[in-house]
Amino acid sequence: MAVSLAEEARRRLDAGDPGSARLLAERALERARDLDRPEVIDPAAQLLGECLYAVASMPPGRSPRRR
Repeated sequence: MAVSLAEEARRRLDAGDPGSARLLAERALERARDLDRPEVIDPAAQLLGECLYAVASMPPGRSPRRR
């Protein structure tokens, strides 16, 4: 489950939707931690960092798309 959440988060981030990608990346990281899967925790944390960076880098007045 965590891997598919991360894959969808990556797809959305690459498509220019960092807001919804962030939410999915957070869920993927939580799930990976709950399952104690270190091989998934690091990539999920990296992805979440990328999402947070993208959201913070948005020009003023442009909010992330919500679904």
